[in-house]
Amino acid sequence: NCDAMQPLHNAANNPYVKEAYATLLQKPNSAVAHKLLHTSYHSRRRITGEQVQLSRTESKKKLCVAVCVGTNCYLKGSYDTLQKLSALAQEAGLADRLDFKATFCFERCKKSPNVKVGETIHGEVTPDTAETFFRETVIPALEGRETVATEA
Repeated sequence: NCDAMQPLHNAANNPYVKEAYATLLQKPNSAVAHKLLHTSYHSRRRITGEQVQLSRTESKKKLCVAVCVGTNCYLKGSYDTLQKLSALAQEAGLADRLDFKATFCFERCKKSPNVKVGETIHGEVTPDTAETFFRETVIPALEGRETVATEA
C-alpha cells in the first residue's frame, strides 16, 4: 500500500489538520466542524417537458424540431446534431419553416440522442446521421408526409 510509505498515516498525525482544528474547527465533531466539513445532499428532480426556444421569430405554421440535450443525449452528441440540423435547414432555405428547440429528457435514453419532429420522437439521431435524418424525416414531415419513428 502506497500510504504505508508516507510519513503521515492518518489525519490525526497531520500538522495542518491539527492547526485547522486549533484555529478554526475547535474540536472533532463540533458544530463548526460539522457545518464546514460535511456536505448535505437532497434529491433533485429531473427536468422534463421544458424547452429552450432557439428561434427568434415565431410562426403558427412552423414545424417543431426538438432535440434532447439532457445528459445522456448530450454525451452522445445531441448538441452537435442540433447544430447540424439547424445548418441543414439554413442551407436548404427551410429555416423559416422550422422551429428548432433544445429540450430535456424524452425518457428514451436507451435510444439517445433523441429528436422530436412534430409529435413523433426519433432515436439514435447522431451528428453522422443528421443529414440523412433531415432528408428522410424532417423534410417529409414539413411537407405533411408521415415518417416512422424508431422503436422505444
